[in-house]
Amino acid sequence: MKVLKFGGSCLNSKADVERTVAIIQKSGDCVIVLSALKGVTDSLIALEHSAKTGSFDLSELEKKHFEVVAGLKKNKAECERKVRALLNDLKTTLTGISYLKEFSPQTHDKIVSFGERIVVEIMAAYLRDSGVEATALKVEETGIRTDSNFSDALVIEESKALIVQALKKAKGIPIVPGFVGLNEQGLITTLGRGGSDYTATFIAAALSCECVLLKDVDGLMTADPKVVPDAKIVKNVDYLDAMELAHYGSKVVFVKAVMPAMLARIPIRVKSFEKDNGGTVISAEQGSSVVVPLAKNVAIVELLGYTGMMTVFSSIVDQLGKKNIYPLLITESSACGEVSIVVDEKSAEKIERIAAPLMKGRKIVVEKGLAMVSVVGSSMKGKIGIAASVFDCLAKEKINVVAIAQSASERSISVVVEGDKAVQAAQALHKRFIK
Repeated sequence: MKVLKFGGSCLNSKADVERTVAIIQKSGDCVIVLSALKGVTDSLIALEHSAKTGSFDLSELEKKHFEVVAGLKKNKAECERKVRALLNDLKTTLTGISYLKEFSPQTHDKIVSFGERIVVEIMAAYLRDSGVEATALKVEETGIRTDSNFSDALVIEESKALIVQALKKAKGIPIVPGFVGLNEQGLITTLGRGGSDYTATFIAAALSCECVLLKDVDGLMTADPKVVPDAKIVKNVDYLDAMELAHYGSKVVFVKAVMPAMLARIPIRVKSFEKDNGGTVISAEQGSSVVVPLAKNVAIVELLGYTGMMTVFSSIVDQLGKKNIYPLLITESSACGEVSIVVDEKSAEKIERIAAPLMKGRKIVVEKGLAMVSVVGSSMKGKIGIAASVFDCLAKEKINVVAIAQSASERSISVVVEGDKAVQAAQALHKRFIK
């Protein structure tokens, strides 16, 4: 048994769906988790904002899905009916927004869930067309139950038993919508960034089996190949390194997705949708590679005070936790209580709003247009001279370090640089540390 998750970037056309069917046919006993067709979630978000202004147009969304449905033969009519019913439900919800001129967090999550809810019906129909028995599970049938933190929900532990029961009831191969669940009140919730990966690893943890994440990359790389063209595939990464990479800018793995696998001690394999390669295995086995992730559009929020700053700072951190804002770095290095918080630029604005009433006249400075480059790998732990090497490398490139921090575990060293020096810094550090 294994769980296979197909990302939205792999599902853009009839040909992609047919390739997915071929992979499933060769995979034996499995559970399938799907993201929405490529671009659909963004389209749904645009539709809800359009509806808020009083009008919306579903034609492009309908066209995208029905072009894929058109490739069916035996199960075309039934699939069209199911997809049309979901689109009608979406239309009704958007119409309500157009009347009210607003939408709640609950309504937002319902709207963005339609991409996954539609695609599972299409995939199940394609599998049945090819002679493979499959069942598309509705959100309420998956057993995935969450808290009520809309748009960034956590799956609750009780879901594991419910998932096992739900999958036993499914005929043939279960096709599960990723990214979505139900809270205690039966309302649809979504799981945030990397939500479909999170769905897949949680199900795999419940089943105690391998999880395979199929993506539009060859695996986890030593750097973003768009930034560092000679980046290499990392064959093995341990769980904690994977979470560090997710925190520091990797778009291939996500912290939420790694956690269930780590707790259950099951492997995650990240591999290419297009190529039949080994990809990257995330497990308890310590890897030997170092990775250089890059986070762009970073800002530093500086909180400058002279007395009582630790009390103020603790209140700010408490508010950040309640709003699920997780800084990339936090440093405090002055008797006067100067605190620097490094976050993405959107979060910087939120922190400034949170901090302003608490600072009571103390100074807040926000510096944008920055980037953060990190060197991550448990193989660095205990080695002398890593930080010196980072400084030496950047100095030779004439790149100024705005801020620097090392993780307590010694798994990572991160530097904040000017945004226009980000690519140069990543390439230089990759050349220095990746042999």
